[in-house]
Amino acid sequence: MLNSAILIVIAIVIACSGQVLLKTGMGQVGTFVAGQYDQATAFVLHALYNRYIVAGIALYALGAIVWMIVLSRVKLSVAYPMLALNYVLIMLCSRYIFGEEISSSQWLGAGFICIGVSLVARG
Repeated sequence: MLNSAILIVIAIVIACSGQVLLKTGMGQVGTFVAGQYDQATAFVLHALYNRYIVAGIALYALGAIVWMIVLSRVKLSVAYPMLALNYVLIMLCSRYIFGEEISSSQWLGAGFICIGVSLVARG
């Protein structure tokens, strides 16, 4: 049986991977322009037929299942704050996969998140 901490990490990695796939897919689909509601159906269909978006949604479903297992084992007051690590992992992926610039204040915030999560984990 998997350790609860490992399951939390798996849930976080799945959520982050889903976001990366959704971002990749939306990069291919393009931007929806507000006010062009006549094109909304075509935009949504184009998005739903994109393999990256479909894979991202599938990962979200898998992540929800893993998260339910976590919640069956871990107190919500401990488990839920661990999800804040998603912000840190997403920043790393944004930087190293998509080449986004991350400001020093964002890095500082990520550090505070890590400190906060470690304090919550200690109980």
